Amino acid sequence: SKVLAEKALKKRTNTLIIRTSIVGLEKNFRIKHLYLHDNVINTILGSISIMRHLDTLTLYNNELRGLDEVIEFLSSFTYLRNLDMFNNPLSEEPFYRDRVIHGIP
Repeated sequence: SKVLAEKALKKRTNTLIIRTSIVGLEKNFRIKHLYLHDNVINTILGSISIMRHLDTLTLYNNELRGLDEVIEFLSSFTYLRNLDMFNNPLSEEPFYRDRVIHGIP
């Protein structure tokens, strides 16, 4: 089955397979660069909430929606300098780029 194949891959490569949310990273609160592109992530809530030192966050090619909620959540990440959320449903919302630039300091 697909789940068994993912578990086998996880054991072989010692990597975290992320599907729809960001979980299992709670002990890694000092992460500065997090590359989560090309998944099917539909929420950024979860482990990422404790990663206040993030400098780079790539979330392109996922299923993120609700730009206002994402901006509100990320606005407290004061070290965040590189953010890529292109090719998500939220990137098609009106004035996407301007809202991100003005909403996340």
